[in-house]
Amino acid sequence: MTGPPLDAADEALLGALAQDGRAGVEALARTTGLPRGTVRTRTQRLLAEVVDVLGIVHPAVFGLTEYALVRVAATGPVGPVAAAVAALDAVPFVSVTAGETALVAEVRTRTRAALAGTVARIAAAPGVLSAESSPYLEILKDASVAATPTGDDTVASGAPTEPVDALDRRLLAELQRDGRLSYSSLAEGVGLSVGATRTRVLRLLDTGVLHIGVRPRPVAAGLVQAGVAMAAHGPVEPLIEQLRRVDSVTYLATALGRWPLIATVRAESLGGLADQLDRVRSLPGAGPSTTWTHLRLVKERYQDDLA
Repeated sequence: MTGPPLDAADEALLGALAQDGRAGVEALARTTGLPRGTVRTRTQRLLAEVVDVLGIVHPAVFGLTEYALVRVAATGPVGPVAAAVAALDAVPFVSVTAGETALVAEVRTRTRAALAGTVARIAAAPGVLSAESSPYLEILKDASVAATPTGDDTVASGAPTEPVDALDRRLLAELQRDGRLSYSSLAEGVGLSVGATRTRVLRLLDTGVLHIGVRPRPVAAGLVQAGVAMAAHGPVEPLIEQLRRVDSVTYLATALGRWPLIATVRAESLGGLADQLDRVRSLPGAGPSTTWTHLRLVKERYQDDLA
């Protein structure tokens, strides 16, 4: 971190923002019990240095129904390979990693054929030794999206059926860039009244089209992350339920292929990360697994889906 380390007050504010990323100073002060001046100063620093509050839009809103994780092994320098993969329009996420996997990428497309075509282009890129894809079935947990009051944090199943028009898409595009934009700023951008804008945003939130998520900047927040691809000994459902209850597991998805579970594990140090990975591996029913440690984020640009 460039600033002072996070303390209990910062953690309380981050927890409150995770529950309501659009909460104002008054609401955050009520939730945390902190003075308003403290809330204002600390929230400004957290938003400037530690986390991003972004609108997270269900992929199906863009007609993107096929998505996969691609693990890439490379020969030679990884930087040029990562740049080539990041240049693909269907790839919103690329990270350079340590381990057998040189980099990981996420692919999102409208058809299975387009998904296969993009994976083939990745595999054919100069410097790529192999590209193993795991098509997602369901995203079961994403820590950047607060769970519903019922405890359901599934974000990719049950695609929203609410129709989205051109004005909704413009609002979504703005909120994907800054999830805390005021209703007045949003209204000015789309040419609606503040009241009409508020009604539309609340409808998008209530129908599951939009979530407001808090995404830490791992380096700034003093966090390290690893990916895990895992099989199960026996039925996969009991293992899924255990993984969902592990706080350090910030992302969990089911997938096709030899690795039916894909997860992200987060910790505050490499030693802590090793401990958390061992915790995951030791869960009853956990089968063979492979891991990779994230070193450098190359691309994370999901808002391009609205282009």
